[in-house]
Amino acid sequence: MQWIQHFLSNVKPSKDDPVILVLDGHYSHTRNIELIDLTRKNGVHLVCLLPHCTHLMQSLDVSLMQSFKTYYARVIDQWFKQNPGRILTHYQIDMLLGETFNKVASVD
Repeated sequence: MQWIQHFLSNVKPSKDDPVILVLDGHYSHTRNIELIDLTRKNGVHLVCLLPHCTHLMQSLDVSLMQSFKTYYARVIDQWFKQNPGRILTHYQIDMLLGETFNKVASVD
């Protein structure tokens, strides 16, 4: 419950200025009466996604980011194999991120 206290103190919702909080459908969110009461008292409207459908609601994570993470890990491994003993700095990371993004985000 500490995360909701942190959320409330940073966002500062109220009955006059409410916010919407979207949660996945995990039972710890949907069946937590303390959480539901706390959010109602503080002007937070909860929207809970159906269980086991988060991947449908987060299509960017499935379509782009999963490929990005997979390809980026390969690019990093390849860089270390081609540059044994060298330290990966922010200059190389920038280059490798750009290479990864161009590969994954292209129409191809």
